[in-house]
Amino acid sequence: MPAATVESLYRDIMKAAREKLFESYIGDNGGEIAGTPPPEFAAYVASEIERYRKLLPPLGIQVD
Repeated sequence: MPAATVESLYRDIMKAAREKLFESYIGDNGGEIAGTPPPEFAAYVASEIERYRKLLPPLGIQVD
């Protein structure tokens, strides 16, 4: 997805997430809003993929 699209979606989602009704709904249902910026989230996902890529094969689970 183009970086500009990701940034636009992130801004719009964070704007909605700051609405009191939405915040209340998420909190009342056990969630929390992290609001991790796209570059940081992409790095986290990449690190998790690498972690599971190493962890799963010894368990007999193949990663595609």
